[in-house]
Amino acid sequence: MCGPRGDGILARPPARKLVLDNLPVVRHSFRPDAFINHHTVTTRGLLRQGDRYLIAAAGLGATLSAMVLEP
Repeated sequence: MCGPRGDGILARPPARKLVLDNLPVVRHSFRPDAFINHHTVTTRGLLRQGDRYLIAAAGLGATLSAMVLEP
């Protein structure tokens, strides 16, 4: 969803590719957020074979994590 622009800086993904639909429904659920959103995009048919789904998270103490799922 976001990738290097060639200068080492990550580009922001387009807003249409961010999954924010669940915020008004379930709010922030911490650990399950990524999987709730993944369920939303898969059940709505927004992912196709070969698409990549990036999950990125930032936590307390400057912890970062990311993973890429490919259906």
